[in-house]
Amino acid sequence: MTATDVLIIDDSKVITRLTKQALLLNQIENHFFDENHIYIAYDGMQAFEMLGQYPQISLVISDLMMPELTGEELIEILIDTNKIKDLAVFMMTTKINKNSISLRAQEYIRGIIFKPFRNTTFSVHFNELQKNYDKKIQNQKEIKIAHRKQRRFLENWIQEYCDNEKLEFTTKTLNPLLEEEFDHFSVIDKDEYFMIFQSVLAQYLEELQSTKALNEALTKKIFNMWSEPEKYRTIDTVRAFKEIISEAKDTLDDKSNASEIRNALIMPISNLIRKMKSAAKTRQTLSYDHFYKYFKDLVKIFTEIDQSYDSTEILTSIENIQEVIEVQKSLEKYSDNIAEIFSGNFAADNRFIGPIGIEFKKYAKLITQDIIPLFIHATNSLLWQKAKKSQKIVSYLKQNLHTQMINTHNLLFHARIISTDEIQIYKQYDHERIYLVTKDLEIMKLFKNSLTKYLPALDVHVFKNISVFNSEVKKQSYEKLVIDFDFSNDVYNDGLQLLNILKKQHVNIENMMYSGNVYILATLNEIELLQKKKVNSNCKILLKPMSDKNILDRFWFHS
Repeated sequence: MTATDVLIIDDSKVITRLTKQALLLNQIENHFFDENHIYIAYDGMQAFEMLGQYPQISLVISDLMMPELTGEELIEILIDTNKIKDLAVFMMTTKINKNSISLRAQEYIRGIIFKPFRNTTFSVHFNELQKNYDKKIQNQKEIKIAHRKQRRFLENWIQEYCDNEKLEFTTKTLNPLLEEEFDHFSVIDKDEYFMIFQSVLAQYLEELQSTKALNEALTKKIFNMWSEPEKYRTIDTVRAFKEIISEAKDTLDDKSNASEIRNALIMPISNLIRKMKSAAKTRQTLSYDHFYKYFKDLVKIFTEIDQSYDSTEILTSIENIQEVIEVQKSLEKYSDNIAEIFSGNFAADNRFIGPIGIEFKKYAKLITQDIIPLFIHATNSLLWQKAKKSQKIVSYLKQNLHTQMINTHNLLFHARIISTDEIQIYKQYDHERIYLVTKDLEIMKLFKNSLTKYLPALDVHVFKNISVFNSEVKKQSYEKLVIDFDFSNDVYNDGLQLLNILKKQHVNIENMMYSGNVYILATLNEIELLQKKKVNSNCKILLKPMSDKNILDRFWFHS
């Protein structure tokens, strides 16, 4: 191994001698030290001269506090003259003085060796600093790779913004702004990234001398669509379906066999339908599917109540429903006209026309009965999830729907979007059966009397005996299950253990927990006990004690 040329700088001859001895032990990784390649300087000025005199020096170990020119001043000169890029620089100082090194100098040095030190500890510490520096460099490389990607995104977003707003887009104006914004080695998180987007865009508009105000709604839409495409971009099913039909027309003819037709037409459509189903992201179906045409009205209602209501993801979901419906209609239409669609490919009596039509009918039915309700349920849930996070919307619902079930059709009726005749169709869904398992008379009274006083459509069934509960569950369907944590007997110690037993006996309870319709009534002390035991119940907690005054707020509005 070639000897490393090293410059030791310190105004103390004792320190320079100790450092030299430590290096000559050759216990420092990736370096070999020889006495003829070790240079000594006693202040920063002398060191700077020696660096000019011996350009082969690649390693500098410098004291911080020195006469004439301090170690930090030397670093500043090396940075300004760009000589630092060819040097690995380590500083030496006491722990008391470590905070006196400027942030700028710290960016360029490999680390700090603390005095006093011994020969052996010097080598160990030096090796550790080298490893930490290597990790830092690797981390900076990864950050810069991320920055390049983020910068490309920003450029695309700003171009998209300009296209939407009919503004000039020029990289000549934009690039200096981006260079300045990414001139660092810090990780940029999602929230900061959006702020940078708005800031750079505002500066860019200023440079263009545009009189248009920044369109914040458009910036949010663009950011969401690029940062979370799975949420904010449509699944593009109509285009994909048309491409499948077009490619099938190019490939298939009267000579095509069953396998070729399957690969060119049936399998691609089957895969597209699987993609649609997957995009719905839920296994729950809505009991009725008439409301998708009112979703935009709901968005309008919520936005008027609270202008900060974020509808971007919801509007994407509505577009997905429209696209899925269009594909379903196309499949239905094509199922009876296969010969006409493929008139240039198949003869009218081709034996595959009938089977293809049957497959198309099957897919159209699957979309109608399964996929569209999934999308509608997901969109409806999303609308209300976002609404419940808004204090303004919750207050509005409490004030205006306080004696009704909080749901889509009652809100539409209140807003006079659906008529008295129309709402009668949906009134059957206002009935909700709640099963309550408790031995506490006060809780029984609250649920049986107080809650139903506010919401007459609720049907509360109380069970003090589990055998009766098990019998009733088999006969009747129910929408919510509430179990008192204090409910116990010889078989189980508390309501949570009971819930685990019931899950094994009744499959639907697992599905109810998944959809957030199972509750445990517990005190603060009981909740803390569960947390200490790290028990994850996957059900909602209703805090006891509950009162006549707050049961509606706790159980209904925030359930």
